[in-house]
Amino acid sequence: MKSLRLHKMHKVELLYVDNDKRILDQKKYEIEYTLYTEGTVKGEQSLSGAISQNKAFQKINYLMESIIHKSIVYTPTQIPLMEKFFSDYDNNFLVLPDLSEATLLESLHSKLNALAGETTFVDFINMKDSSQNIGYSYINDDMDYDLPADNYW
Repeated sequence: MKSLRLHKMHKVELLYVDNDKRILDQKKYEIEYTLYTEGTVKGEQSLSGAISQNKAFQKINYLMESIIHKSIVYTPTQIPLMEKFFSDYDNNFLVLPDLSEATLLESLHSKLNALAGETTFVDFINMKDSSQNIGYSYINDDMDYDLPADNYW
């Protein structure tokens, strides 16, 4: 099978609120995703596939640049604290089940695929922690996630 994959990298800064360590931890990441659409190489569906891929590309870039970047990251147990201390700020809030990089990547993979549509997919996400020079890759071919139910977080 032939496929054409589009790669995009975003620089993202997040502020983690870690109650266990009692710190605010600013993280600088370079997050790259790969986007592909079925039928974009050749054939009758190439035009509709390209349009689908372009729509997904724009939605995902908006999410990464305007919503995720500069967000404050915390867990559901911290919601009352965040509402009390950060509600007057213009940052977006990103609530995750826990503060691990694995959860961030899995959550982003799930969200980006939800935005991408039915024939366009994000197959992997790479994330580099710029301050520690550590890289992570997340690949999920079957789109089966280990995230809690929506009402949890």
